[in-house]
Amino acid sequence: QDVSSPYPDPFMRRGASKAPDSYITIETPPSYNKRPPTPSAPAVIVQALKESTEVALSEDETKVKRIAPLPTEDVITPRSIYVKGLPEDTTIELVSGIFEPLGHVRSVRLRRRKDKSFEGSAFVEFEDKEKAEEVAKQEVTHGDAKLSIETKLAYHERKKKESGGKRKRDDDQGLKQENAAKKKEFDKGLLVSFVGAPKETAYQVIKELVGKHAKAGYVEYSNDEKSAGIIRFSSAQDAQLVVDAFAKETGKIGDNELTFALVEGEAEADFWRRLWEAQPATPRHGRKRRRQ
Repeated sequence: QDVSSPYPDPFMRRGASKAPDSYITIETPPSYNKRPPTPSAPAVIVQALKESTEVALSEDETKVKRIAPLPTEDVITPRSIYVKGLPEDTTIELVSGIFEPLGHVRSVRLRRRKDKSFEGSAFVEFEDKEKAEEVAKQEVTHGDAKLSIETKLAYHERKKKESGGKRKRDDDQGLKQENAAKKKEFDKGLLVSFVGAPKETAYQVIKELVGKHAKAGYVEYSNDEKSAGIIRFSSAQDAQLVVDAFAKETGKIGDNELTFALVEGEAEADFWRRLWEAQPATPRHGRKRRRQ
């Protein structure tokens, strides 16, 4: 959008689009809350508009419209610079005063945080791209502070690369964690599967059943019905003891007879891989993982 337009914002565009001749009333720009204060006396506004080369007055001098059509592409960014290091009490007039000696300043846009406070940087628009590039190469100071300056195009490109670099670092970190999980070694023989339990069997019931032979450390269900799953023991000896015991005796919960077996091969490796990948990269100190 071209700042020389009397209605560069969608609010102003909508007002102009409603009129077949694209005129808006003189009172509209001063009432627009994003524009700087404008003298309210109609005579003052009319006189200023008469001297403008960018806008035209209607015959009755009550409306105004742009002479040349708005550009269809962004013409502001190439001819603008990004400046950083400005003090908190910076005003548009201050920034204009700093850069006007270097080239005619068309506009200044102070950058603000979400709470509307000034963040110490601004975009400054000049007459053309060449002037913006020339100013960006110069050393500019305010008081004793050296200002950081780059073209607005360079600023956008830098931010784009920084954003892409962060995504790449996140992806790389995820890949490293995945590869690390694959390379980890685990103690074999600690896992025992069970099937045949009643639906919605609580893990405490499973632990109590096998606890007659060895203490179970963890129970993971393998279906939504909670009738099958994997029990983890602290030693391969305990796991084998449970399997051998229920091979000789019947393990029952209610009327259901359960079957137990050691988890081996790829199924065993998959269990540990899933467990490692689910763990956070950086453990939270002071909090222990809840065991079932």
